Amino acid sequence: MRLFTSKEAREIDERAIEKLGIPGIVLMENAAIGALKVIEDEMTLIEGKEILVVAGRGKNGGDGFAVARHLSNKGAIVKILLIGSIEEVLSDAKINIEISLKMGIPVYELKEDTIPVDFLSFDLIIDAILGTGIKGVVRGHITQVINAINHSERTVISLDLPSGLDPDTGRILGACIKAKKTVTFGVLKIGLFLYPGAEYAGSVHLADIGVPSQISNSIGSKINLTSKEEISSWLLTRGRTAHKGNFGHLLVVAGSLGMTGAAALTSLGSLRAGAGLVTLAVPAELQPIMAIKLTEVMTEALPQNTNGRLSYKALKPVLKMAEKRNALAIGPGLSQDPETVVMVREVVAKASIPMVIDADGLNALVGLVEILKERKSGTIITPHPGEMARLCGVSIDDIQADRMGYALRFAKEHEVIVVLKGARTVIADQYGNVYINSTGNPGMASAGSGDVLTGVISGLLAQSIDPYRSAVAGVYLHGLAGDIGVKEKGEKSLIAGDILRSLPKAFLSVY
Repeated sequence: MRLFTSKEAREIDERAIEKLGIPGIVLMENAAIGALKVIEDEMTLIEGKEILVVAGRGKNGGDGFAVARHLSNKGAIVKILLIGSIEEVLSDAKINIEISLKMGIPVYELKEDTIPVDFLSFDLIIDAILGTGIKGVVRGHITQVINAINHSERTVISLDLPSGLDPDTGRILGACIKAKKTVTFGVLKIGLFLYPGAEYAGSVHLADIGVPSQISNSIGSKINLTSKEEISSWLLTRGRTAHKGNFGHLLVVAGSLGMTGAAALTSLGSLRAGAGLVTLAVPAELQPIMAIKLTEVMTEALPQNTNGRLSYKALKPVLKMAEKRNALAIGPGLSQDPETVVMVREVVAKASIPMVIDADGLNALVGLVEILKERKSGTIITPHPGEMARLCGVSIDDIQADRMGYALRFAKEHEVIVVLKGARTVIADQYGNVYINSTGNPGMASAGSGDVLTGVISGLLAQSIDPYRSAVAGVYLHGLAGDIGVKEKGEKSLIAGDILRSLPKAFLSVY
């Protein structure tokens, strides 16, 4: 499902108007009709309801004026709060406010600090203040109105996007409407699906405004929202004569004294993702334990130091094993022991098979990320915001303020696939493609959840599924398993093992 920047969305409208000759007032009318359907679904009965349309002076306000007219025709008691004066209303929006005035719909102009209406007296508030043309942080009367609406706790439906939301990053530009629903017009905007924007947008509804798909298709957006249908089309089906050798052999290098759980969850996650064979390589003293714990996983003992962590001597056996495997997962629970760090760096630089790098595998690369670009086969990194901040040399706040931007820039610069974990995980590749994940829930913020994800992605990768698709599908299925598990366990009690146990149902639901 494609997502668009604010610039692309405006370009689509402009092409429809200028090249196809569709009048802007027609697009505005179609937007209002689409919004009306969502409003009717929300309220069930509109007749007699008191509804306030809070509008700006531009196109978004024009959509609101048109909605006001339709609501009035449905029997609602409608009022309009205009931020500014009627004389300042622009273009097509001016046509619609003049119609509203002729219909007798009251229009209150906000020119001073006192808001001329009581938000608490309305059953519903329509937010039509700011659209995709928003520039910079909101100020003045707009901030005053937004804060007052949020404080009123009335039900709010936003048109196109919540006023105060950055349509490209999901950032809050000073103050932002907290909507129950957002009706977005023509195409989906990126900021509606990235946090914190996704929280402010509520449920998102796409309204068709009559622009032919050939216009949006010509834009060539590379930003997408994951969908069940697309993920399903990427997964392999198994022939009746298939055997384990048909589905790849994964090498997992993970674990250290006190961190065996990470190794186990990664290994089992990869098996649940369909890998035919999995070998787990761990520090020597842990091998007997893991062999008993993981009956379906093969285990290998690697040289260790006195701290129970992999020593530099583990490098040669790891590289030798990698020669006969289809993919490698490295990092979960390895520790940041200096010897282990050096070993990991050389494995990343020298192993020639596709690779997923997570956790301590990423920590080992801090200050030496240039080795990623030297790799010849597919490389997937799976950082959480803290790890991404260390790799980029910035703060976590910087990362969270522009998650998609940082993921994209790092992927392009270092020629890797970046899985930036968190609410609405972002998956970016070096060619500018981005997927924003649509599954998952707060219950998954639990120790070991990321290890399961590494396993799922690397399990798909071992089956020779394209690295980028392995990353996107792995994130989607991992989140879906979390959504399945949370229905039984609840968000507070969900643990990584529940996600692991829910993976079969997740896969079944997309096949």
